[in-house]
Amino acid sequence: MGAILAGTTASYHVLGIPVLRIEGDTAQGENLWVVIEDGGTGGPRIPQMGRRRDEFVREDGRWRIKVRRGLQDLPPL
Repeated sequence: MGAILAGTTASYHVLGIPVLRIEGDTAQGENLWVVIEDGGTGGPRIPQMGRRRDEFVREDGRWRIKVRRGLQDLPPL
C-alpha cells in the first residue's frame, strides 16, 4: 500500500506477515513494518522500521484487541 504525501516523494508502508501465538482464550501477535521512500537517484531509502505487538482476548466467541503497542526500531527511540 502506498501514499503520496503533499510536498514529498512517494512513501510506501509495508507490513510483514503477523506471527500469532494462541493459548486458550488469549493470544499474542507481532508483525514487522517498514517505510520505504523514493530516494531519487540514490535508489530507495528506509527512514523508519519497527514492530507492532498485540494482545488479544476471545470474548463470547469473538477475538478482540486487548492491547496494541507500536515499537520503532529505526531510527531507535
